[in-house]
Amino acid sequence: MRVGQDRSEQDGSRAVHTVQRSSRPIGKRDTSRALLGGFACRSIGRVPQLVVPRLTVAPSVRAAACAHGDDPQPAYSTTVATLAEDELAGYVDSLLADTREGTPRPAGYVPSTHLWWVEREQFLGRVHIRHRLTPFLRQVDGDLWYHVVPTERHRGHATAMLAAALPVAAALGIECLLLTCDADNVGSRKVIDANGGLLQDQRGHKLRFWVPTT
Repeated sequence: MRVGQDRSEQDGSRAVHTVQRSSRPIGKRDTSRALLGGFACRSIGRVPQLVVPRLTVAPSVRAAACAHGDDPQPAYSTTVATLAEDELAGYVDSLLADTREGTPRPAGYVPSTHLWWVEREQFLGRVHIRHRLTPFLRQVDGDLWYHVVPTERHRGHATAMLAAALPVAAALGIECLLLTCDADNVGSRKVIDANGGLLQDQRGHKLRFWVPTT
């Protein structure tokens, strides 16, 4: 699997509701920097900020993967944990390329924007916004996935990170984000509720929420 690519489409019936999106096509340029607007322009300081992947933070991403390895996406666990120092630049480039519609990817994979939650050059967590959904993703995973490094949990990072990602999703043309979490995941439900999430339904063990981006 190419670094940064999303999970492929699997069998599943089509959801009744679909995400409302802009009809404006996404160009082949690196959309992540443009869509972040002010976030991408800020220097990394004392307050955690949402930024596009950058080489100066990549060693911290690798360190988190080596220390914990609990992120379900290989790009942030097994893949990055094995990279040498001189391979990190290519790793960052692959994540940035995943935003572009024209980047080669297997059938069923979708373009995605990767964002890192950082304090100075320390990686605290990440947000992954899919630019569109397959029928499988509508059922199970939704538009956005977030993950916080285990040692940084229970400090409000997930709530703040999701709030910072909403204007980015809006710029992508996503008016309402579909988010899912396990029915017994009280922490994730609180994060979604704090960001205006509205419970749609439960499918199997997954709760499905809509979160307005504006």
